Amino acid sequence: MTTLLLSSRHTEDNQAMWRAAIRRGWDVERVQGIRLPNGLKREQEIVLYLESLFAHTVAAQLGITLSEPPEDWLVRLPLEYRHRTISLSTLGQARQLTTAAFVKPPNEKSFPAKVYEARSFVAG
Repeated sequence: MTTLLLSSRHTEDNQAMWRAAIRRGWDVERVQGIRLPNGLKREQEIVLYLESLFAHTVAAQLGITLSEPPEDWLVRLPLEYRHRTISLSTLGQARQLTTAAFVKPPNEKSFPAKVYEARSFVAG
């Protein structure tokens, strides 16, 4: 039996994952912070859907390693799936933008994702 481990937060995405898991006949458990649910059977297949802040710690407790997509996975996705132009650049390049742009980090949340005015992008 597969078990989906979800964070304790009840977000729209989190709830969609919960419903999809139930439809597949999976068990669903909620992780409180970094504590694994009592009675979790580690020999079963476990799928994690957690905030990145907790995911690596929870995975380590389970003895599993998380895979990370390459930073450019989204820009390589065909336009038919992303429906917008996306580019990957360096922080220095982002600071040289001459028009307002939505800027976000490709992986960890190292700065706020939002629309930045031209040449006003400052991390942190």
